Order: sequence, then C-alpha cells, then structure tokens
Amino acid sequence: MQKIKKILENPITYKLLIDVFVLTLIAMIIFITGETIIPGIISAYVSPITAFAIIFVLISIIAFITHKTHVSTKPTSQKKSLFILSIIFFIALISIASFRFDFFFGSIVVIFSIAILFLFNSLLRDIIHN
Repeated sequence: MQKIKKILENPITYKLLIDVFVLTLIAMIIFITGETIIPGIISAYVSPITAFAIIFVLISIIAFITHKTHVSTKPTSQKKSLFILSIIFFIALISIASFRFDFFFGSIVVIFSIAILFLFNSLLRDIIHN
C-alpha cells in the first residue's frame, strides 16, 4: 500500500497520466474520423465502448490523484481558436455521418453534439486546472 501511495504522490505519475490522456484523446479523434469516413473499419477490431471506458477510467484516475495530492496548475491562456476549430471539425464529421438522414434530424444531432462537446471541454478544463 505504501508503494502505491508513493507512486500516486509522485508528480511524474500525474504528468504521465495527463500525457496518456491526451494521446488517448488523439487516438479517439482518429477513431471517430475513421469511423465517419468508412463505417465499420475500426469498430470491427476495437469496440467504441472500450475506448470510451478507457477515457472514463483515465479521467477518474486523474481526478482522484488531483484531489489527493492537491495539484493545482496555473491556468494558461485559453485557446479559443483550437476549440472553434474542433467544433467545426466535429460538425463536419456529424454532417457526413448523418448525410442519409433528413435535415431536421441532422440539425438536432449537430446542436446536441455541440452542447456535449462544450460540456466535455468544460469538464476537461476543470480537471486539468483544478
């Protein structure tokens, strides 16, 4: 138990978990893009539920370590252009994926997806900056 406590209190562990989390998010973006362009090409080998479960577990571990070690980082300047670019990217992906549906349904999906993306962005900022 002491070894686990030392590992959790080590600041390198926290930074490594953040790096693994960012790499996992990049892999998830590639996963979503591949699935949007050619449906079933990646999900035949990797379940989307597994990928989302891994992200959820990483967020939980990072939040736990942040809470236990009272890690606080100085907020950096917010990159709104990156956030806007990601919104445009996901709107394009959702539009391509819902091409076979009517306009009303596609619009609703895009609106809800933007809301979920905004809430996910707020959650990530709270976890990383607190």
